[in-house]
Amino acid sequence: MGKVNTNETLPKDFKRHLTLILKRLLTRYHDSVLVYEPKEAEQRIDLYFQYYPEGMIASIGIFDLPQVTDKQESSIEKLAWSGSYDSITSRAERERRPQLEDQIDRSVLFSHYNRRTLWRPTVQTAVLKDLQSLTSALYVGMRISEQYDYRRKEAGLELGMYFDLASLSGASGNTALFSRFNLNLLFNHHWNFFGRKEVENEARDSAFAGAGFTWISETLISPYIQGGYEWRLGKLWIVSGSIGYRLPVRVFGTESSGTTYSTPELKIGLAALF
Repeated sequence: MGKVNTNETLPKDFKRHLTLILKRLLTRYHDSVLVYEPKEAEQRIDLYFQYYPEGMIASIGIFDLPQVTDKQESSIEKLAWSGSYDSITSRAERERRPQLEDQIDRSVLFSHYNRRTLWRPTVQTAVLKDLQSLTSALYVGMRISEQYDYRRKEAGLELGMYFDLASLSGASGNTALFSRFNLNLLFNHHWNFFGRKEVENEARDSAFAGAGFTWISETLISPYIQGGYEWRLGKLWIVSGSIGYRLPVRVFGTESSGTTYSTPELKIGLAALF
């Protein structure tokens, strides 16, 4: 790029600054700017600037010169590119940017990422051992949890009941534990794999672990631990699966009174999120 000629009364620092600004603007137009002899010139550069004590405003335009052909000579110049630089506005934006970023962070903190309570009704099919053999049961529960740590974690309680599927069809016997009135109480903790922000129009993964107990009327109190994985679909639906284990405990109040009961447990089901 050629030299920039300025009035002698202007500071030398301003001349150097103007040269750097022009190089920056012209670099946006092309990787390099070629300077031709007048007879070979194809483009013309127009420069306009105003210098103030608090800064400078500059604009530049590159025009394609009229083309000469065998038939005629065109007298129309076409604007090839234009750019501008305003140091006063740029300085003001730089001074405002930290304040704007702080406002954005606060708005995100108090709107999208605030703590919230979730209500989740759940229906699952459970496969586990009864007193003598494997059985299937319908599990209906309600989980109440609170999200924290920017929605990446959840903690809460779950209360539910088991309904023996055989007993619902009238084919249960004395060994059907879950044909009796029962209550399941668990404390669960979730780790949500949402990244920096939860996007509800995409499937989201979550892992969870829980511990608690199941009380079965006049029969036993069974300590229970579980771990599982779930997929959240949209804003409302959840598909989940879990594996649990009931720790050994003495049975009382049945024909199998005095025996030890323990069993692994598999659950698969659907939940809604409110």
